[in-house]
Amino acid sequence: MFNNVKNAIQKRFPLYNDRYTLAIEDVDYDDPDDISIQDQKRAILEGTSCTRRLRGTWVLRDAKTDDVVSRTRRMTLMNVPYITDRGTFIRNGHEYAFSNIMRMEPGVYTKQRS
Repeated sequence: MFNNVKNAIQKRFPLYNDRYTLAIEDVDYDDPDDISIQDQKRAILEGTSCTRRLRGTWVLRDAKTDDVVSRTRRMTLMNVPYITDRGTFIRNGHEYAFSNIMRMEPGVYTKQRS
């Protein structure tokens, strides 16, 4: 899931108009790939979320000359939620399970009755 989110962000940029081009550079995660059971329990007890920070640098360039107009420090672009080994997300101390959200195959569905 983490690679898909990172790739989606990278594919979305650069954005541009007649004057400027906005891009993101150095996009990567700062947090570890997995989270321990102890950290999950701590998040539930303390009312926090288990997320992984996707970080990068915003770069604004002049569209005509390609000179850098502005560059930010490396900052958090978004917090991507961890999926636990149980298939759940922990957000604000609550564990959410999405077990019934699987999409049905396209087609006709009927109920048989006696």
